[in-house]
Amino acid sequence: MTVRRILVALIVVSSAFIAPAGAQTTTDYLGIRTSALGRAVRLAKTASLAQAVGISPTIELNVQRHSDPALEITELATRFGMQLTPLQLGQVASLRRLDGDLQAALADTIGAFTGFKIAASAGTFADVVAARGVLLDSVVRLEAFGGADVEHSGICAPLDLTPVLLLDVTGCDNVYDSDWVALSIDFGGDDVYRNNAGGVSTYDGRGAPTLRGPAAATIDLDGDDLYEQDWKPWYFVATNGSALFGSGFLLDAAGNDTYIGGNGSAVAHMDLGPFIIPTPSLRPVSSGFLMDVGGDDFYLGCNGCAAAFSHSFPAGVARALLFDAGGFDSYQSGSPRYPGETRTECTDAPKNSGPPNGDFDERGAAVGAQIDFPHTDCPT
Repeated sequence: MTVRRILVALIVVSSAFIAPAGAQTTTDYLGIRTSALGRAVRLAKTASLAQAVGISPTIELNVQRHSDPALEITELATRFGMQLTPLQLGQVASLRRLDGDLQAALADTIGAFTGFKIAASAGTFADVVAARGVLLDSVVRLEAFGGADVEHSGICAPLDLTPVLLLDVTGCDNVYDSDWVALSIDFGGDDVYRNNAGGVSTYDGRGAPTLRGPAAATIDLDGDDLYEQDWKPWYFVATNGSALFGSGFLLDAAGNDTYIGGNGSAVAHMDLGPFIIPTPSLRPVSSGFLMDVGGDDFYLGCNGCAAAFSHSFPAGVARALLFDAGGFDSYQSGSPRYPGETRTECTDAPKNSGPPNGDFDERGAAVGAQIDFPHTDCPT
């Protein structure tokens, strides 16, 4: 049985045991009353495991975890080779004024991302899936402190430790236009992302190492958000959870969101192309991941949505997953510069799409899947 058939079978079977997003439930997940996000996370983890069939883990993620977010941030910065200044250390220490439970949940998510980075650095795709599952579970816990009910002091000043971290616990509307950031966490507000938004490019399209990886993640807990990146057809810019020789991650937990990917969303790309020169540090794994929970969403650039490419890289493993859990969603192929036809999805069953939202293999192993779960009130 092919990986694609296993993926479809597992998702359909799993969905039969999970209530629709708006349904009442008495079950718990991770000790938390099941939310739409919790149910979607379980399905996304099932899909990820299906994509990893036949691949064995190779490392143990023994990451020391703290309940103090300041310690987790300091450790994360060290792993990315960033030395925090005294001013930045003071800003990080101010997080200890937050509620104790919020501190613990925030530290858990940051620590989970550290494990995700380690898996992307040294592990197989199975290791990446395991670490990604831990990161997803941590967001389920964190969600209890974000969303529409988040309160802020009126001072909208996210903690900016780029290129390592952007953190906003205020619920303000933000515009994130930094060039690249490893981890971004936003608790609420209608935000605009003009950066990599969880995308990672170890190498660019002209063969130069970017030193931006091997992992990135963006987590947005609420709000009607816009993910808007420039279209650069000559230059591979990994955005919206996409990856070029690394592991990307984007999770938007709520809201009516718009994704405009310069080179697609949730793309796993392993094309060496005519310029990239292989080096011993070049990881043979690309993993793209975008998960949206609820809301009526619009995806532009879907000639490269959930697409996986493994080209001219014999040992390469490319996996891409776009998982939309509900809502009346629209997918438009092409790009802002080269628009294509619009497809509107409002299905009655889980869907696993083929090309153009699919795979491309040439001497490597590529699997791409786009899964969109139904909205209970589809227009007639």
